[in-house]
Amino acid sequence: MDFSRLGAAVNDALFPQLRCLSCGRRLPLRLGLCSACELKLVPLYALQLIPPKPLSGEVCLYPYEGVAKELIGRFKFRGQFDLPLRRMVPALAARVQEAGFPVELLVPVPSNLPRLHARGYDQVWLLCRALGRQLGLPTCRFALRRRWAGRHQTELSAEARWRNAAVQYGRGLRTAPVLGKRVLLVDDVTTTGATASACAAVLLALGAEEVYLCCLTKTLDNAPAPAAWPGANHSL
Repeated sequence: MDFSRLGAAVNDALFPQLRCLSCGRRLPLRLGLCSACELKLVPLYALQLIPPKPLSGEVCLYPYEGVAKELIGRFKFRGQFDLPLRRMVPALAARVQEAGFPVELLVPVPSNLPRLHARGYDQVWLLCRALGRQLGLPTCRFALRRRWAGRHQTELSAEARWRNAAVQYGRGLRTAPVLGKRVLLVDDVTTTGATASACAAVLLALGAEEVYLCCLTKTLDNAPAPAAWPGANHSL
């Protein structure tokens, strides 16, 4: 019997966080990331991102690539909340405050229900709630709803994502807190901006004063909205 391998397996079972969450390298303490991966986690410093209409502003913490993409995947699909919520949320809150967004209420982008049930948790709501606590602001979980599952955005072309998002989001079960408020829309990843734009349009139709976006990660090759994009479905 190889006792060294057995000992390593037992150690991994008892202390799973003693490995880097990105590359798997052993760590001396419960640090989450090794020093090499830490250096690869490069913040996205562009505060003046050009947000798609009808958003009034946008901030994002990291480009959706490399180590940040790996951490988001663990957060989103494997239930590993500790590092994203403990480390990324304070940094994201600081970015929102640095941008000077005059927000009063946080609203999460609603999740795809079949995937939510399969996953067993709503990672965007966990992010929104933690961010609200960090900023000292209230949250409203059910201001928006996703009407139907449809095809996932990642399965569509850039132009198709805009049309798909325009019909997927509508009025939620709890909309009164949105009226007259400057809302911070919260998401974990933004790609084309189609989902955020559709959600913002619904919130504005519900009486929000302005809508800003904050997200943990953002793809850097976003395609603009097509000229013929119909906008969000305001029938709610």
